[in-house]
Amino acid sequence: MGTFSITAPVESGQIQGATTLKLTVANNAVASVQYLLNGRPLYKDNHQVGPMTVAEATSFAWHSANLHNGEQATLQAVGLDASGHELMRSAPVSFRAVNPVTWNGHAITPTLSVTPDLASPLSGTIAFQIHSSYALQASETSIFTCWVDGQERLSSYVGAQVETFSVDTATLPDGEHELACNLTIQNQTNPQNSPKLPVLAALRQGFQTSNGAALMELRPRFSDVYLLPGETADLVPSYVRADGTSAPAVDAALASASASVATVSGTTITAVAAGTTKVTVTGSGKSSTVNVNVVASRAFPHFTKSGGFANVYTPGQSMWVRSLFALDDNSFRTYPDFASRLKSAGVNTLNSGFYLSPGTGGYGATLAAWEAQFLNWNANAIAADAKNNGFSLLLRGEDMVGGGYNLGNSIGVYGASYGPQAVQYAMTWAKNTGVVLGISMDDEVDTVFGSTPFPATPWTNWSGVTVPANGFTTFMSEVNAVPRPAITWPCVGASSASSVANWNQLADYTFLYYALQFGDFQSKNQASTWQMFDQALDFALNAKIGAAVPGRPVLFEGAAMGPFYVKKSGSSASSYVAGTDLLMQPGYSGEQTAAMIMWSVARGLAGTVLYSWDVPGMDAGRASSPSGTVLENPVNPYVGGEMSTARWNGISGAFGLIQAIEPFVLQPATHAPNLGAMITTGAKSGAAGTLVLAINKSEVPRTVSVDLSPYGSGKITRYRVLNGPSYASVALSGTSETITLAPSETVVYTLAP
Repeated sequence: MGTFSITAPVESGQIQGATTLKLTVANNAVASVQYLLNGRPLYKDNHQVGPMTVAEATSFAWHSANLHNGEQATLQAVGLDASGHELMRSAPVSFRAVNPVTWNGHAITPTLSVTPDLASPLSGTIAFQIHSSYALQASETSIFTCWVDGQERLSSYVGAQVETFSVDTATLPDGEHELACNLTIQNQTNPQNSPKLPVLAALRQGFQTSNGAALMELRPRFSDVYLLPGETADLVPSYVRADGTSAPAVDAALASASASVATVSGTTITAVAAGTTKVTVTGSGKSSTVNVNVVASRAFPHFTKSGGFANVYTPGQSMWVRSLFALDDNSFRTYPDFASRLKSAGVNTLNSGFYLSPGTGGYGATLAAWEAQFLNWNANAIAADAKNNGFSLLLRGEDMVGGGYNLGNSIGVYGASYGPQAVQYAMTWAKNTGVVLGISMDDEVDTVFGSTPFPATPWTNWSGVTVPANGFTTFMSEVNAVPRPAITWPCVGASSASSVANWNQLADYTFLYYALQFGDFQSKNQASTWQMFDQALDFALNAKIGAAVPGRPVLFEGAAMGPFYVKKSGSSASSYVAGTDLLMQPGYSGEQTAAMIMWSVARGLAGTVLYSWDVPGMDAGRASSPSGTVLENPVNPYVGGEMSTARWNGISGAFGLIQAIEPFVLQPATHAPNLGAMITTGAKSGAAGTLVLAINKSEVPRTVSVDLSPYGSGKITRYRVLNGPSYASVALSGTSETITLAPSETVVYTLAP
């Protein structure tokens, strides 16, 4: 086969600063090489590096700052043939990153270690003891944060160099797992809530568990149930063992949190009246919770291409919104193939501002003069972009109401006297385009105007601009007097349900923003998918879905961002550079971006608008920004390099899959299968057939047994999407299979009549 081996770094060695990964290849059949770091594609400058030429792989520039200080890692090379198929793998090489951290005026390189030894398989309850080599100074506290498979298991503030936490390994499936821990320090200069404390040391280590027939969990058949009043669902609970085998849970007991919504008898749930509740299943010291949704009718509120709403899928009209912020005319003028690039990625909706506030730019002394400016500036251009290329359009209305002065101008308090008429003209124009789905009136509106559009007293902004207490009521009276598109008022992701409910009194549909709740990250290159799902996406959705406009579509703001960082001197790059810039928050990988999109399908949302497209020229602005500037990297495959391309590929894979199975997606929710704690699931059912979806939110591969028999019969097709730019599909002959999902991978089954 010929030599295929990594020569740098060396086994059990250390790397510090700029380094070169070296590979010896003596096999002419190897056409390209994929480096793997800890079993997954190599990261560089916070982006995944795809397959490279043999010449590149033999001497590849890298930096130890792509890992936290002290982090142990394993590097492996995979040789691929001309078709991209694997030919061979090098022996793995383990090494440690050394990145001195300036702390209290000194450069230090502390390390973390763990006991017991993780080289042998673990069983039973294990007390993981994390040791820090850093000697605490006066008034300092160690902050230990640890994750198992990406799920946070420890966040502890202790005045010691050692902390212990226990994990019952029998609650994990037998096989591969990952322990990750970070150390930060709290002192008087960096109090507990100080943002982005530097990680002084990190540990990342794989381990195996082996508990055989030990009881792992009590698992009902479904995690979520959807019923009409009077209908029933049998949960058929089972005991699942660590080795993957199972047995009926004949002694399991059910309890409903609200008998007015649903009652239980034996293992059966009976729906009583519309509402939501939870059913708890207990037995043999284990428990599990099922979300019960009793609905008055089976419907899935969604958008139509002409800007209306529908509850039942209509071919040629119904659509699941797939978009990114700032897909506007600027990009159409900059990139000649922009429309085809968007279509190949499955995008179906543009996103743009469109209004000119008469009082802010000298846009004419009369309404007629303003109208000409309005149409020539952007409105007609973006409408033509949509119409000529088969896209729908979501508009942004911050120039109508944002910041106080614009709202005052729109209701005739400030600026041009024709402000109210200009608003009505623009609303009517938008409606008449025939392609506008809706208008998001003000981005994160409650951060400026507070938790309600109906304040008791006039509102005044930081510069002294005052808006009457009835300002929004007046605005709505104006726009409701003319034909207009649907509008919404999105609140900030961390807002309360009451704030969303208040602003939704003015809305025709709901647009929920995600809430980034992470305080720390299990990896320097990305948050774990569990963090993304449980601490951001589900956190935001579960807290506020009850405040959604009843019977109307719900859009969700997803994220497709790269790293959030502070630019440092010496950097002229337009994106984050490890070892030069200060990383504040890691970005999302391509597979995580795809998983986030598919999560929106699993949770029954009507579409997603990802934050954000990298508008032409922003890359040059980042490159020329001075040291100390806080920056972030949106997505744009034209300018963003591999980091942006990876996320664009993830978007393409997920959006493309949704486009292919859209009739299944645009159906009411039905019972979602329970495939274990680290698998997010969803299901849809209607005239088009049934869709069943599962996403692995663990940081290690998970093997699941999927049983489709509860969903009836039909032609079954299985789809898989990970990091794009496409998806894989195959026809299945049976109603069940066992499948292993990579971290963040989604599997979808459709059952066509």
